[in-house]
Amino acid sequence: TGLSEKWDNHFFVCDFVGANSAVIGFRMEPNGAGFKVERKENFVSGMLPTDIEFGYDSKAYVTDYVGSWPTHGFGNIFTFEDPAETAKQDTKDVRSLFAKGFANLEPAKLAELLRHPDMRVRLRAQFALAGKTENRPLFLDATKANEPITTRLHGVWGLGNLARLKKDGEAA
Repeated sequence: TGLSEKWDNHFFVCDFVGANSAVIGFRMEPNGAGFKVERKENFVSGMLPTDIEFGYDSKAYVTDYVGSWPTHGFGNIFTFEDPAETAKQDTKDVRSLFAKGFANLEPAKLAELLRHPDMRVRLRAQFALAGKTENRPLFLDATKANEPITTRLHGVWGLGNLARLKKDGEAA
């Protein structure tokens, strides 16, 4: 959430190569037993980006090295946002969800969030569910063939969390 649909299902990487540095967004496509880059485009350029993070406020935060070697002890943090996306209700809902936290949500609501389009939401819901072994059936339901692939993945990962963190042999 927070970026235009153009950037859905993209990975972002800081390509730090001197004067031609950029934050690159790319999408992968299955290719036999592996993957290939389907689309690659600069998300932002004209700086020396060293890291990118997406905040719960729907902005992209990019650290800028500034200048060249040797280091000089300072840099910049830039934010990038799409005001049209920031104003959307689903973006506001994600911001509110993270502000309130996941700890007090009912297990059924957390299981529903395993289907959310924002991976950060799905992951937090998974971790919250993995805190209790009695949530194992919710993870099993998430792994059913009729569920989207991302939901099934979080179901499997959640079972793995239970197996490791709670020593839940049945989850394994």
